[in-house]
Amino acid sequence: MKNNKIIIIIMFMITLLLLIAPGMQAKAAESFIIDTDFSSDLDDALAVSLAMYYQDQGLIDVKGVALECTSIRGAWAMNALLQAHGHSEIPVAVDSEWGIPIASKYHFNMSNYRRNEDYYYGTVQFYRKLLSQSTTPINIVTLGQVITLRRLLESGPDAYSPLTGAELIQQKVNRLYVLGCKESGKPENNMFYVGEDYGNNKWYDTQAAGEAGVCIAKNWPTEVVFITVEQGGVFNTGFFFKKSDPAGNDILTRAMVDQGYADSGCWSFDTFAVLAAIADATGELNQYNIVSKQGVMSINANGSSSWIDSSVGRHRKLQKNIADSYYANLIDTGLAYEFQKRSGKQVVW
Repeated sequence: MKNNKIIIIIMFMITLLLLIAPGMQAKAAESFIIDTDFSSDLDDALAVSLAMYYQDQGLIDVKGVALECTSIRGAWAMNALLQAHGHSEIPVAVDSEWGIPIASKYHFNMSNYRRNEDYYYGTVQFYRKLLSQSTTPINIVTLGQVITLRRLLESGPDAYSPLTGAELIQQKVNRLYVLGCKESGKPENNMFYVGEDYGNNKWYDTQAAGEAGVCIAKNWPTEVVFITVEQGGVFNTGFFFKKSDPAGNDILTRAMVDQGYADSGCWSFDTFAVLAAIADATGELNQYNIVSKQGVMSINANGSSSWIDSSVGRHRKLQKNIADSYYANLIDTGLAYEFQKRSGKQVVW
């Protein structure tokens, strides 16, 4: 009888392990490079913070952050942001020529937080280094203009790899997620910026960004997934920072104040793009109530675009499926987790 009981217990434990084993087998983290016009607005910083939340959950592995700015202060600020999140091991690169040449107020103050001073100079070389050294496919999510990515695509062999840019991308890039284009098809800043001209920078008031968009849409050798700006640009997040940290000691609370978002919250262009890219890369679109459409995105040199649904199209685009408040809550949950981890303070909603 005793032996029978032991056998029954063993059989029960084996059955239980078989039932829970699938949930115990964690998926391998998806590799990402984040490409960001970090000096243009604060949603880039919040997007990186959100990515660090998913990094901490073991869902992604950020291999590097490529900054579309030439400001060394910007590199220091990003280093400080990553270090505040406990991820100072993630390398950072600034652009050598085509980046935004200024540093914003929040850059200046953010760069004064604890940080290291290491950074790479030249984003194309940075990409080629990371891609050539990776043993797993890498996803790229770009939150700004795609000029660097065009330059990567058109790059030649170098000390890092004997492959051309197109060959290297074909072998090492899983998907490219692009925040850009409008549902209306009208010109959009990431494809053609016609606003304030920062120091007569080459990016602005020219067709360079639109021409890069044309090139990427037509010639990028792996899948390109678009997230149009209307997805995240119509709702704000981060209201809790000021309520939770009135003194403004936290690195992102201070940045929200510097950028004038402490009371209004920050728009969610970039944070939604990161959320959608991670949901897609990890196979969790349904869980996040995000839908995927297949088709073709055509981009014009003036920044305008058009989308055609097609079951055989070479592109996809990701869209919200329910109310904006749902996605705002998802984003704020990640940001609040990281805030509490950094500061040790309770979140006040």
